[in-house]
Amino acid sequence: MKHSIRKQISLIFIGLLAGVLMLCWFINSMFLEEYYKYSKEVKINSAYEKINRAAGGSESLKLEALQDLTITCFQDNILAVVIDLNSRIVYASPNGGDEFVFSLVKYRIGGYRGIEPDTLEHFSFDKSSAEYLGRFGTLENGNAYLICTPLESIRDSAMISNRFLGYVGSAMALLGG
Repeated sequence: MKHSIRKQISLIFIGLLAGVLMLCWFINSMFLEEYYKYSKEVKINSAYEKINRAAGGSESLKLEALQDLTITCFQDNILAVVIDLNSRIVYASPNGGDEFVFSLVKYRIGGYRGIEPDTLEHFSFDKSSAEYLGRFGTLENGNAYLICTPLESIRDSAMISNRFLGYVGSAMALLGG
């Protein structure tokens, strides 16, 4: 059966569009969550640098670093808490960092075996708790710190993005067809 050149070109473009959208969806599904995690790791390490900078130096440097850290915690959904050697709170992020003081005290007294301090890890604080990506350990001045972000928000973001791409792709395929 003979098809007009217009129909053939239309089918080729529809096929290419569908193929590109499926490839984008596949790449998103496979790599987007890992990319989000990598991005959060960079932000957590940046928050650690800000905390460490605030721990030493002059009062004006400390104040500036803590203000910058507070903004970072709000913008990037990062929870941070720092306690001194007497387990007093030195800093707790306003978006919920004080909830983790007990966990940090537990770390201080050796309650987290098998988790390497000062490295990025996936962890949860107890069996029923949510999973977090974060790090904890001891700053240069001896204060203990905990910086983390919930992994659930990363997974939700990737899932929402993939769903949106699926809806847009389906709509484009239907409109193009």
